[in-house]
Amino acid sequence: MSKSESEARRIRRRYKTLARKGRVREEKEQMYADNKGQLYKYKFIARISSFYNIVVGCLHNGFPIAVPHLWYNAWAVWPFFFVRKNLDMKDPLPTLNHERIHVRQQWDIMITFAPWILALCIYMEIKGMAPYPLIVIPFLPTLFYGVAMVQSFINLKRRGEEITFNEVRANTCFERESISKSLNYDYLHTRKFWAVLAYTGIKLFRNYGIK
Repeated sequence: MSKSESEARRIRRRYKTLARKGRVREEKEQMYADNKGQLYKYKFIARISSFYNIVVGCLHNGFPIAVPHLWYNAWAVWPFFFVRKNLDMKDPLPTLNHERIHVRQQWDIMITFAPWILALCIYMEIKGMAPYPLIVIPFLPTLFYGVAMVQSFINLKRRGEEITFNEVRANTCFERESISKSLNYDYLHTRKFWAVLAYTGIKLFRNYGIK
């Protein structure tokens, strides 16, 4: 019998002896889950993953902030959406979902156009010019909303309908998407990038992202 075989037999005998005495316990690897249920070997990695998931989720759907005074029940300004502390309604979920959809619309705008403006500003800085376009970035969603308001006003004028601020606002593509999907709480899980295009009235995008 070789030395290695003798050593292996000795270890097996020792293991059986310890097992009879109850001194051997089956080792189980401890796993830790993040907030989405993904398992990790180390707790700190699971915590980092949870933090990352929360931050990315809020960037997509908004960081909720309760404020004492607000013109509306809720108001979205990427990456936040503000909610009145004394929100008094039977079911606030449609209102909150409505604003989260607005945050996602604004995310689409920012992720599409902000990098190009940043690149232009970097180029201007290299060339020794003042990067003035940088000022525009925080107002990109507002600019798009303004264009949508003008389009809505023109459409209402053509149809001869009553023109009020609320009517013009409600007929923008941004509001039409948010209003139509406010009761669909799973919508943001399946929403397509720039799904608001389907509500612009442009034939090319008529069925884009609509199921």
